Amino acid sequence: MRIAAKRNIFSPRINKNKRLFARPLFYYILAIILFICAVIVHPWDLQYKEFITTHQFLDIGPLDFFLGLVRDFGNGGITAILALIFAAYGYKKLAYRIAISLIVMGIIVNVLKPVVGRERPNGRNDVSFPSGDAATASAFFAPMAAESNFFIPGAIIIAPAVGFLRTYDNWHWLSDVVTGTGVGFLAVGFALYFCEKKNRLYKLICCQIKSRHYVIISLIVLLACFIPELIKGGGKYFSFTSFFIPPLYVWLAAIYTPFLFNRRSEKCKPILKPAEQLKQYFNQDVNNNSTHNNTLRTIFTPLAAILAIILIVPPWVFNMQSIALSCSGIGIGIIVLLTALHKIRKSNNYKRIKPTLISGALVLVICALLTLLPAYLRG
Repeated sequence: MRIAAKRNIFSPRINKNKRLFARPLFYYILAIILFICAVIVHPWDLQYKEFITTHQFLDIGPLDFFLGLVRDFGNGGITAILALIFAAYGYKKLAYRIAISLIVMGIIVNVLKPVVGRERPNGRNDVSFPSGDAATASAFFAPMAAESNFFIPGAIIIAPAVGFLRTYDNWHWLSDVVTGTGVGFLAVGFALYFCEKKNRLYKLICCQIKSRHYVIISLIVLLACFIPELIKGGGKYFSFTSFFIPPLYVWLAAIYTPFLFNRRSEKCKPILKPAEQLKQYFNQDVNNNSTHNNTLRTIFTPLAAILAIILIVPPWVFNMQSIALSCSGIGIGIIVLLTALHKIRKSNNYKRIKPTLISGALVLVICALLTLLPAYLRG
């Protein structure tokens, strides 16, 4: 009897015929429609701006923080880090498509901005057309929608929301955003076509570079972007790192820590003695599985769940602003860690509990040190 393969959220539902969202032609047509729409709405840019600036209906304390998390998806550096994290999770084909989309989109946008030289509605500079944030959001979410139906709502809701917020914040005209979205879809169409070629770059990224290597690469890129921004106090990567990074990296730790601490052959022994001692510590046999499992279930899990609730709820209730983002990220990271430990317990693989617990806790401590103090200083 043939056993069906287990489906995950990245598996397309239709295998015989390519889905609509996975066809390059669909994004080419969508881009052309948006370019035509940009020409149509261009004469009403000023009226739209006056209406939006008059009706600032989203200026509500806690809501503004959540909208800040939506705005993050319009940042090219942040979406590139997320693409690397997807590759670290093992979805290298998706990461490759996102990377190609972002590169093509970046080239088109950065050529058009100085050539057109349109002044922003707030008068800050003359690089308004097209909207880079709207283009980035569509170039990021559309490849995800092409990969799985699970992400179609994100492409339909979040990507347009990023563009709308650029007009709401008075950084772009309406036609800038519509054109930028079209540029993003145009780049996605090219990326989908380019990835079908199975060129050497595709084979290198998807076949030669291992998923676990992207864990280190994503961490390096994240710190390379976050630390300089933290020093100068700009805050571009602050909300993203505070809220999204703890749960993402805790889950990566849950996946890869058991692999890192597996016993290897003599040829693969680490050179550093502390690393070998660490391996021996994690590879110690669990003598009483039921005792460890009961302790984890009856003591650690309830306390960790209570701590997660304390970190998430009170900061938002008392409107603690930046601290609320950092505490929420760590609280969600704790929930993700508990989920990973529950999954391990269900599989009865008790040797994985200790390395997963320690590595996950270490990730949360590092994230707390990186974000809570700066959040306190920001007030």
